[in-house]
Amino acid sequence: MAETPGCDVRLSRFLAAPVEQEADLELGRILATEAAPLIERVVRAQLADLPAADREDVGSGALLRLTETLRALRAGRSETPIESLEAYTVATARNACRAFLRARRPEHTRLGNQVRYLLGHDDGLATWEGRGGVALAGLAAWRARD
Repeated sequence: MAETPGCDVRLSRFLAAPVEQEADLELGRILATEAAPLIERVVRAQLADLPAADREDVGSGALLRLTETLRALRAGRSETPIESLEAYTVATARNACRAFLRARRPEHTRLGNQVRYLLGHDDGLATWEGRGGVALAGLAAWRARD
C-alpha cells in the first residue's frame, strides 16, 4: 500500500506495510500503545459517574470505530487523511461518549435539540458566548449581558 499524503507519521508503517500480516501487527501496536490508553482517559473523564462496565463498553466501541476507520484508510476506501492520530482518537472517543448519552437519555437529547432549534429560528431569541467561553441563551436584547 502507498502512503497516504497528509496522514500522521505514526500511521506510515501501518499504511505502507507490504503485506496484511505486517499491517495487522502495526495496527495492533498503534491501538494498544497509543489509541487505547487515550480512549480510556477520555471516556473516564467524560463518563466518570457511570459504572466501569459502561465505560468499558463505550471505550471498546470507540476502539472498534477507530480500527474500522484505519482499515478503510489502508484499503483506500477513505481518502480523508488522519492528520493527527491523537486528535482523531480523542474525537472518536468523545463522539462515542456523546452517542452513549444520547441513547441513554433520548428525552434530554430531544429537548436540547428543540431548544437549539428555537434559539436559531426565532428572531427574538439568541445565543452568545459569555465570560470564560460559557454558552448563554435568552432574549436577543440580552445579548450584551453576561
